[in-house]
Amino acid sequence: MKVLMRCTVAVLAVFLLAAATGCNKLKEIPGNIAGIVMSPEGVGLGYITVQLIDPATTQVMYQMTTEESGNFFFEKCEPLTYTVVIMGMGEVVMDADVKEIKLTPGKTLDIKIIATPPAKES
Repeated sequence: MKVLMRCTVAVLAVFLLAAATGCNKLKEIPGNIAGIVMSPEGVGLGYITVQLIDPATTQVMYQMTTEESGNFFFEKCEPLTYTVVIMGMGEVVMDADVKEIKLTPGKTLDIKIIATPPAKES
């Protein structure tokens, strides 16, 4: 009986230590993001900058330029919820239908972003 009690206490201590230290191995498994930036007419937009920003810190976590076809692929990204910013030539922020994405650990998220130039001010 004493052995069983000691084992139970030891297992409980391990679980409590893991919880207290924030041990969450699942969160550490990176994910991927595959996508395309397109015009409203369905044409792939090449040479567009795609940024993934951590909304908690406003820090740009990942950035890349789309291929000529409009495709992009972020590899081994930290699983978070990201704000998506799309920029055209001259770093002009474009309007996009995708504003936020949530990346799941160990998964590849496929997204299609429809982007348009920003509305001109009158």
